[in-house]
Amino acid sequence: MITYYDDIRRVRELELPWETLNEANILITGASGLIGRALVDALMQLPDKTFHLYAGARDWDYARNCFLQYKDTDSFTLIQCDVTMPISVSYTHLTLPTN
Repeated sequence: MITYYDDIRRVRELELPWETLNEANILITGASGLIGRALVDALMQLPDKTFHLYAGARDWDYARNCFLQYKDTDSFTLIQCDVTMPISVSYTHLTLPTN
């Protein structure tokens, strides 16, 4: 039986122009939703992460649980945000808090 993570790992084997992501800052809003989470997981499975991925999610606790596996990854930052509200950002780097 093929699982979600089997499909996600298969994405990295696709012949796509992954090099276009070099040195990019990528923001995915709705990161804990169905499509957003799949995008985050697919990008974080790439072997050479020369980009920085910012994952924006409204529900902080749920998102932290979704992306716990990336908490010590330098190329990943979780941001609590609601795209229906104005964003005020004044930080240099956010990371997942360790409990």
